[in-house]
Parts: sequence; C-alpha cells; structure tokens
Amino acid sequence: MGSLGFAVDASVLAVCVHLLGAGPVEGRVISVSCAVGVTWLLNRNFTFRMAPATSDQREFLRYSTVNVLGLTISVAVYLAVIGALDIAVRFPVIALVPASFAAAVFNYRGSLKFVFRGAG
Repeated sequence: MGSLGFAVDASVLAVCVHLLGAGPVEGRVISVSCAVGVTWLLNRNFTFRMAPATSDQREFLRYSTVNVLGLTISVAVYLAVIGALDIAVRFPVIALVPASFAAAVFNYRGSLKFVFRGAG
C-alpha cells in the first residue's frame, strides 16, 4: 500500500509542480494530503483488514495523527534533499523518494501499534 501511496504522492506532486506551477513545498502539501486519504482507505480495507471495527472517524483521526508525525520526518528529509541538491528543486520527486521511505517505516509501525490495533 505504501507503493501505491507513493505513486499518488509522486503523481500529484509532479502535476502540481510541472503543470500547475506550484513550488516544491506547496505541491507537497497537496500531494501528501491526497496520499494520506488513499493510504488510509487501502490500509483499512487490505493491509489491516483483520483489525477490530471501530468508528471510521476516530480511526481516521488516529491514522492522520500517526501520519502527521511521519510527515514531520518526511518533510525534514525532503527539505534537506531539496536544500542539498539543486536538481531536486526542479524535480522534487528526487527528494520525495528518501523522504517517503523514512516516513513509511514510522507510519507502518505507528499504524500497526496505534491505529489498527489487533490486526497483527
């Protein structure tokens, strides 16, 4: 599911930057918002489908909380790469790869322990 989330994040980021003229940070705000929604739906219905049923609103709030913390990690790595590599400003997907990987590890563990408890 993380790969699909990455595909949504990268695709929306590319559209925002290259077609809509957004900067790499503004584009990432939009792209990550789309990716969080998609990955919650996918994780709820596939990865953690054995988790006990809970209120979708409460579960999505917990999922969003974990992902905001993961996003903090992701943004730090993303901005570090943007700052270190001039080409990443023009092609921010270059910075998205290591940023997404770092956050994916955190988000999976947080989802397993906090969001979809009992799914493992």
